[in-house]
Formats: sequence, structure tokens, C-alpha cells
Amino acid sequence: MPPNINSMAYYGETPWHGLSVPLSAPPDSATMIKAAGLDWKVEMPPAPGTRLAPDGRPLKCQILRKARDNRERDIMLGPISRQYVPLQNQEAFRFFDAIVGEGAAIYETAGALGDGERVWVLANIRPVTRVR
Repeated sequence: MPPNINSMAYYGETPWHGLSVPLSAPPDSATMIKAAGLDWKVEMPPAPGTRLAPDGRPLKCQILRKARDNRERDIMLGPISRQYVPLQNQEAFRFFDAIVGEGAAIYETAGALGDGERVWVLANIRPVTRVR
């Protein structure tokens, strides 16, 4: 079964499928995001033909993956409710930066499946040695 990998980067052991960008040193989140091709943003435009609620917001929205540059195109990922709150890739990684920065973990892989509707990051948490 072929993997559904859109983009991916790794540090350490080469993944079984070999469809990744290798990194020669443990990355920070910004480096991992760029290498893994995750340096795009998402937006929530109104769905075509949607009505507006009394507060002026659309009743139905879509999640749109914005192109990184003019060589790419925007990709519609699907319908969502107006209550949905998107999490940008940079925000999703940022929470773990302090742990990685302390040397307690390293980013090992990150990537996107399909058109980017699923994004992941994997960090290896290192055991803490306690001094008595």
C-alpha cells in the first residue's frame, strides 16, 4: 500500500518509504516546518452560496490551505462550521519548542498527508537523568 504522504522531513533513521527530506542535525520547529513543507497557512472563507447569520458572519465556511508561493495553488480541504478554530502549523509546533530547547526532546519527523488535511509532528522525549 503506497503512503499518502504529501510532504515530510525527518532527523535520524530513514523512514521505511524513503519519501522524506533528511535533516543532518536536530531541528527547531521553524526548521522542521520548512523542511517538511508545512510552511503554509489556512484560512476560513465562506462556503459558496452561504447565508449570513444576524451577526454578519457566514453560517458555513470552508478550510482553505493557502499556497506558499506563486508556483502552488490554494487547496480547499473541506467544509467546516463557523465555530471551528483553525490551528496554524507554526502554533501547533510552538508549544513543544521549550521542551526541545531544553534538550529534553528532539523533533524526529513531521509532515502532511493527502493535501494537508492531516499534519503531524513526532518528537522523541529523552529520559531525564536525576542527580541525587
